[in-house]
Amino acid sequence: MQKLVANLFLLSSLFCYVAPVKVIPTDIQPFYLIFGLLYLSYGIPKKVPIDFLVIAFTVLVATVILIVNMFVFDAIRSYIAYIGLLTCFVAFFKYFKDYGVPYKILEYYVYILLGISVVQKFINRDFFSYFIVSQRTSAQRGVTSAFSEPTHYGMICLFLAIIMILINHPLKKRLVTLLIIQIVGFAMSTQAMLFLLIWLIIYLILNKMNLARVAVIAFLGIIGLYSYSFLIVYFNMEDVRFVKIFDIIFNEGFLILLMADTSVADRLAHIIYSFKGVFDNFLFPNGFIVWFDYLEEMNKKYSGILPHAGMSKIMSSLGAILYELGLFGIPLIILFYKNILLLSLKVRKNPVEMIVVFSSIFLTAVQLTLPLYA
Repeated sequence: MQKLVANLFLLSSLFCYVAPVKVIPTDIQPFYLIFGLLYLSYGIPKKVPIDFLVIAFTVLVATVILIVNMFVFDAIRSYIAYIGLLTCFVAFFKYFKDYGVPYKILEYYVYILLGISVVQKFINRDFFSYFIVSQRTSAQRGVTSAFSEPTHYGMICLFLAIIMILINHPLKKRLVTLLIIQIVGFAMSTQAMLFLLIWLIIYLILNKMNLARVAVIAFLGIIGLYSYSFLIVYFNMEDVRFVKIFDIIFNEGFLILLMADTSVADRLAHIIYSFKGVFDNFLFPNGFIVWFDYLEEMNKKYSGILPHAGMSKIMSSLGAILYELGLFGIPLIILFYKNILLLSLKVRKNPVEMIVVFSSIFLTAVQLTLPLYA
């Protein structure tokens, strides 16, 4: 029975956007938290890493803020991210101790995501949508697989690629390749593809490619550009969203893109305003319930100067931690980067490469409630 609960916790953490029963109107559902607490009821490990204290301190600060914010819905929703992080950290630690790293489950997870995407792209675009609380895509965007929108799908594939490398998965080359295929061919997320390109450039720079390899890559890059143009014309992809965005960037520049694409502008505005809010409040916590008022004020103040921010939760995990917790969130941020550094060194991977790629995820719209952060 314990192993069943443990595997339910793991599966609900991986398929955290899936809702067999739609409990709350949020993208990420709380089933992983329920099964995580149930799994820990079988016994908490007597010895946990020192990291536990940092996360427990963060939860303590978040609890005080929750009380001050009078337990309103927005405050509870934000608080779940921190309590979920603590629960997942201990539950994953217990799982790895009891059953080891679930290499096989992670392998099948990648295959399942790909399988859902293949059906959505070539057979029925609404396939699996019943199990997603809010599916946001269009004919001009990519498919969503088991997530709410193509951007989340693409960014989590990027996150999974990092995880496969850092845990030194026996099939990491195959799985990372499949994840890249899903980012480019199925999610078609401009944001994820941009960060994938940045990862490639950093990899080439840090690995000190010799002249012959650089020449080969440059040649392949030229062929790739011609192939890109050919595929767009051949498959009539002129109206596909990421094609339009790349076309704007290449022909008009990034600033024009911010005016032409509200989604890109929205995400950038959330990053800018969350960081600005930290300094406006002198690094003290802003709490969980003033974000929308602050956004409205900033949109009015900087209208026509900075991108307009949509009224949604902070679309940056790093920005959310700093905005909500202020300087009390800094130990948690340091903990994330410390672990990326140590795991990179353990698998003999350049830590700068992993830190930059992780930062691209941490800075953008992958929510802190994502169990994979633990």
